[in-house]
Amino acid sequence: MTTVFQANWMRWEEGVRARATAEGRRDGLEQGIREGRERGIEQGIQEGLQRGIEQGIEQGIEQGIEQGIERGVRRGRAEEGVRLLGRLTALKFDARTAERLSGLLDGLTGPEELDRVGGWIIECENGRELLSRVSALRTPAGSIGRHGR
Repeated sequence: MTTVFQANWMRWEEGVRARATAEGRRDGLEQGIREGRERGIEQGIQEGLQRGIEQGIEQGIEQGIEQGIERGVRRGRAEEGVRLLGRLTALKFDARTAERLSGLLDGLTGPEELDRVGGWIIECENGRELLSRVSALRTPAGSIGRHGR
């Protein structure tokens, strides 16, 4: 037979055990949630970085292709403009002036510069004057104002 004291003692032990078990479950759950959250965040960051890198590479390639096409189109237009200016120069002056002009136009690919040279072909009285103006355009000081339109 159990005494009242023993019965009370057993109930107290059961209560302590129950509270300890509940606290242990709660602590374990909290720790599991914390660790799961940390792992999830870490995994999310890694996946996000990987996706970001892949998307960045794709966008970089697309942007590079677009820029390359744009540059190619601009370069093609500039080359066509230089050819046209050479033809006009040969028609108005002579082939030798057109050849010299072609050499001076290397690197002058801006539409404004080519437009200015086109105006000079019409304005100039002779090939020497045209070549002088274009040479001045190519100087570092950019003596454009001296022979402006």
